[in-house]
Amino acid sequence: MDRQSKKKKIAELRQMVDHMSERMIDKHSPSQPAVIEKATAPEQLPKSHQLKPKLQKPEQVPHRAAGDHSHAPQPLREILSGTESETEEGTVFFSEDIFPIHMFHGTRALHEALDVSPDTLQILTGDDTIHALDIRRTVFIDTETTGLSRSTGTFVFLVGCGFFQDEEFIIRQYFMHRYEDELALIIQLERELRAYTSIISFNGKQFDVPLLKNRFLLNNMLFPLARKPHLDLLHCARSLWKARLRWCNLAHLEYRLLGFERQDDVPGSEIPLLYTQYLHDGDGHPIKKIFHHNQLDILSMVTLLGTINHYFASDNFRQELNPCDLYSLGNIYRNRSLHDEAISLYRQGLDKSPEPEIEYKLLKATAGLHKRSANFAQAQSCWERMILLGLDFEPYPYEELAKYQEHIRKNFEQAAAICRSALEKMAQHQYGSYKGSFPRLKDQFLYRLNRLNRKMKSRPQHNSSLRSIKS
Repeated sequence: MDRQSKKKKIAELRQMVDHMSERMIDKHSPSQPAVIEKATAPEQLPKSHQLKPKLQKPEQVPHRAAGDHSHAPQPLREILSGTESETEEGTVFFSEDIFPIHMFHGTRALHEALDVSPDTLQILTGDDTIHALDIRRTVFIDTETTGLSRSTGTFVFLVGCGFFQDEEFIIRQYFMHRYEDELALIIQLERELRAYTSIISFNGKQFDVPLLKNRFLLNNMLFPLARKPHLDLLHCARSLWKARLRWCNLAHLEYRLLGFERQDDVPGSEIPLLYTQYLHDGDGHPIKKIFHHNQLDILSMVTLLGTINHYFASDNFRQELNPCDLYSLGNIYRNRSLHDEAISLYRQGLDKSPEPEIEYKLLKATAGLHKRSANFAQAQSCWERMILLGLDFEPYPYEELAKYQEHIRKNFEQAAAICRSALEKMAQHQYGSYKGSFPRLKDQFLYRLNRLNRKMKSRPQHNSSLRSIKS
């Protein structure tokens, strides 16, 4: 189509559009109201011509928890004790709750956290800066946010700060009603946090503190505790309990360790949506639940710290520990090069007749420390017990026994017998999680066995007999 034809076609389309527009204006003009009044009702039209109601997308529908329709929306200040601070920068809602330190949260009292020593925390974390942490000058901090990302688009709308003061534990909570109030919130937090010398959090190193640093920087301010000691209880919990509990989220630890189960609590995953709902309708009832959720998080951090302290400070408490927990606690001491304490904990675990999988881990850890201290007789006993457990094949005890017999005791025949035993296990397909590396493992044992055969052939017969008698 040439240029003239295109212009002609466009002109025709414009005339058609103008003509249709004139017809629609005439049809809906006020001079013809009777036509509209006599229009056919929707129920009289064929179903194929009836308009379907327009539905909102799921994410556009404000979420309400069950029972929320029983009340009219109310401002937060009317249903939650607190004060509102209005400044040029914005408005911040402030709430403070005071608890006696002898109050129990689950099966633990709040004051038990005060007994934790800097040495215990240093062993637990391996962080030398933690030694300067003073619980009396530490803030337990928890945030509620508009999302789980640490990007600049995620806002912190509620910050809870808990601390010990005399015979009380105090929780202060700062809340912003709107995004525009963020600077006011940051200023209030800066005044609050500058009084402390350290932080305790739960996953705060990965989430809460980096996000707070971002929000402070975006408001041209510095986070006052950026360079202070920080104890993240999530890392501590994983070190102590992941082997037994597997899940180390705070609610699971509350139920399994603290004897506390939340009732009518807001799931953390719903909190961003509830705040979005609040921005939409101003109803403070869901926000009141978020305040309670935030408060429970802080109280659980305090009693969790007290529980951790018992693992390190109380010998009587250790006598009641699960073998799996003794294994985890021993690993912490081993990682700090406190080998005698670690071996003692491993032995306590073995004395409790643990499940075969845990017994295997305890024996492996114990053997490794005995080998490091050149206590080969004890290490040999552990390696042999590991094989006798009859679990899926793992090369470790076979390799260690073969190396011990070959290089330490010079018992080539026994070392070769161990290699043949390992090859037989692999031939029976009892190699467990090592299936992917099966050819490599087989080649390693064959290589060692061939080397041992060469050594045995090249060794004088009388020396071989003598060494066999000694072994």
